[in-house]
Amino acid sequence: MDRESLIKKLQYPSEWEEFGLLNNKIISIQLKEFIEEYGSKTPEGGTEHYRYGAFGYYTGDPETSIEILNNLLTIALVEPDSCMGQSVIIDIVANQNCTVELYELSKEAFNKVSEKHFEISSLETAFRENHPSWKQ
Repeated sequence: MDRESLIKKLQYPSEWEEFGLLNNKIISIQLKEFIEEYGSKTPEGGTEHYRYGAFGYYTGDPETSIEILNNLLTIALVEPDSCMGQSVIIDIVANQNCTVELYELSKEAFNKVSEKHFEISSLETAFRENHPSWKQ
């Protein structure tokens, strides 16, 4: 299976490629896992776990730049699984490199989502825990 086939089967929004965030490491790990789990079949569901893993590759890394975090916010807003997309927004603001500006953008975006799976307080708590007022 090639890169493009995997990306299609895992239902990655095109923004992942536009921003260059599906690097060879992510693709090779996910390709191996996908083949072990599904072979050459197309799964009927469950692909959000792969996409969440790709998000987590960046949101869990303390070296992730603010530019990448901004790009991840854009992608989270077009994520086919709205619950997971909202979870990713919380993960973005929890990253130590999230700025106040990105936090505010994330809150705005979170508030515009029609179907809420989390309370806004989850977002506020995630940001505050990694950005206590005494550090500002």
